Amino acid sequence: MNETAAVQNLAGHLGSLDLIIAGAAVLLLFVISYIFGRKENDTRDFFLGGRKTPSIVACLSFVATEVSALTIIGVPATAYSENWQYLQFFIGSAAARIFVAFLFVPAFYKYDCTSIYEFLKHRFGGQTQYAGAFFFFITRLIASGVRLYAACMGIGIILGWPLPTTLLVFTAVSIIFIAFGGIKAVVWAGAYQAIVFFTAGLALLVYLYLHITGGLETIWQIANDAGRLSVFNFKFNLNEPATFWAGTANAFFIGLAVFGTDQELMQRVLTVETRKKSQNTVLMTIAAALPVLCIYLAIGTLLYVFYQQHTDVAAPAKAKEIIAYFTANSLPIGLKGLILSAIILASIDSPLSSLSTSFVTDIYRPLINKNATEKHYLSVSRTAVICFGLILAIIAMACEPVKNILWFAFEIISVTGGATLGVFLLGLLTKAKINRGNVLAMFTSVLTMTTLLILSHLGIINLAWSWLIVFGTAETFLLSWLISAVKQPPTSVFAKSFNETGKVGGKPSIQSGKQYMAKNNEQQFREMSLGDHLEELRFRVLFAIAGVVIALIVCLFFSKFFLALLAKPFFAAVGQSGVAQLQAITLTEKFMIYIKTTLLFSLIFSSPWVFYQLWQFVSAGLYPNEKKCVHIIVPVCTALFVAGAAFFLLGVAPTMIKFFVFFDTGIESLKTQVTLQNYVDFMVMMTLVFGLCFQMPVVIVALNRIGIASLANLKKARKYVLLGIFIAAAAITPSPDMISQVALAAPMYLLYELGILFCRKPLPQQQRGQA
Repeated sequence: MNETAAVQNLAGHLGSLDLIIAGAAVLLLFVISYIFGRKENDTRDFFLGGRKTPSIVACLSFVATEVSALTIIGVPATAYSENWQYLQFFIGSAAARIFVAFLFVPAFYKYDCTSIYEFLKHRFGGQTQYAGAFFFFITRLIASGVRLYAACMGIGIILGWPLPTTLLVFTAVSIIFIAFGGIKAVVWAGAYQAIVFFTAGLALLVYLYLHITGGLETIWQIANDAGRLSVFNFKFNLNEPATFWAGTANAFFIGLAVFGTDQELMQRVLTVETRKKSQNTVLMTIAAALPVLCIYLAIGTLLYVFYQQHTDVAAPAKAKEIIAYFTANSLPIGLKGLILSAIILASIDSPLSSLSTSFVTDIYRPLINKNATEKHYLSVSRTAVICFGLILAIIAMACEPVKNILWFAFEIISVTGGATLGVFLLGLLTKAKINRGNVLAMFTSVLTMTTLLILSHLGIINLAWSWLIVFGTAETFLLSWLISAVKQPPTSVFAKSFNETGKVGGKPSIQSGKQYMAKNNEQQFREMSLGDHLEELRFRVLFAIAGVVIALIVCLFFSKFFLALLAKPFFAAVGQSGVAQLQAITLTEKFMIYIKTTLLFSLIFSSPWVFYQLWQFVSAGLYPNEKKCVHIIVPVCTALFVAGAAFFLLGVAPTMIKFFVFFDTGIESLKTQVTLQNYVDFMVMMTLVFGLCFQMPVVIVALNRIGIASLANLKKARKYVLLGIFIAAAAITPSPDMISQVALAAPMYLLYELGILFCRKPLPQQQRGQA
């Protein structure tokens, strides 16, 4: 009780010593900025610091940027309310740094990049560079807005300021610091910030340890009993973000994205003189970042134990406020000022420098003003810092409802980071040359990952956000690679068979081959060998299979949703009557239905890609008029099939199921027990039947166009067709009831009439014959 009273007596407002310490810390930051930033005369100095930064300084600055307010505020809050499983992420992060050092850094030095997105320009083209810079802006602005909010939230609690005032003041401080200092000032100031972060964390850790009764043994017992010391979670559950597998994979890919494709952190590494020193700098950060992470995790655990022992000391209502709340209410004068200094320094956001660098190098100079002076670009850089600072403040204000700021920041990077990382890996690991296709792949990836995140939050799919950057990277890489291969197939028939003159053999030219084939279709196929056709077929089949596999992987996460979609008509028909129920009667039935449903929908969603590959192979042998016909038939057939499937699932299926379930046999004790296997097979078969039957107009028009069925004969055959349709419906439907037969026969006859409608105009050949 005496200990509790002593702790409570520490509460109160900031003392003069605290304000002096915090003011001195900020003043020293500006002194460093002035000393190292005053000699920057051009954009190279402003963005790269003349590449004269010592490795140890760049390493500390790298760690300070990595640590930021999310570590000071967010990591202790996570350890306080959860456990140490965040440490699993460092394993993947360390592995990512090794890859960055030996894969990314050499490429950036090879192309002498001021902005790392210049690498994308050299490898692919300007459009990919602009897309990479765009996604960097989006990711960094939102993530840095979260970091700024975390810092200003803590400062506001300690100083007693409202959040808008705190954001306004420290955004202005950040703008002044970076706009007139440049990267050299940022790097040296970052090294100073890293020392303050480490010192403040260590001091707070020691203080907490000294104010917990019982020492290490008590700390271990209380924390372990509450599950606060759990580090590794080896469960394989796609719905849990903090398992060893998800955490390590996520950290590895986020590490590659943040350390290798994010201008903010890579910019510090590029200020070092040589490639080798830059590589050593990246590797040094592994040893420098781990102690800081462990200190702040330990702080969160000790805070939990502290409040468990001192039950008379009020704990904060929100876990994310734990550091700021404890600093304001329980720390002594002096130490309170040191912690405040660390949080204030974390609020002075260095991303403003990297955002400015990327804007001027990747957007303004190549797209807006190519021939301006270095003085002009320097002025634009400083203006950009001001604009980005204001945007950050607005984003930070919008982050107030966020509960766990650490995981929220990771979610943002997981959604957008894979798009940029996938393209960088394509440039580093392959020889693919593609520009617009990369932009399409990047936007597709971000849209897909955003959709998956939303569906996950809504509970429609079971997928932790940790996997998003893994899938996003894979999707971007594979889609870009596939597009590049489709545009320039390595063993294409055209590339093998034609040159610019349209002759067989010689220098490959895909475009000239296509032109030649359009003019000399039959001759071209006589000259091409069977081996060439088989080689092209092999190429198209492999790409079709790759598309199916990708669709299968994505559909795995929607399989429960798809199964629920198929089961919806059954429950809509039966309701709460209890007359019938779905059941699995074999050990493997549920699993096999799960796999079958996934495979079915993956084939449906990948079918456009498969048909496209088939078309690429077949179209080489078609005349222009035949190609035009196919361009009309394929969309119409697709639309009719979808209409038929939707007609069955939304309209016919509930009625059919209701008829079967409530059919009166006269035996009262007879109950309907529907197996899952039988039901899914029934739904799939009937969906396909209705989809195929809705192709009736296409069949009729085709028969009419080729002269087999004239318009007059089609009209005369109406009564026979009606009879045939009912006979076919009776044969196709799985039972002899009139409901299912009429449900299928009625739209088929209407489609027959629709086909006749499109046959009303005779062909020119028919008109000449009649004349």
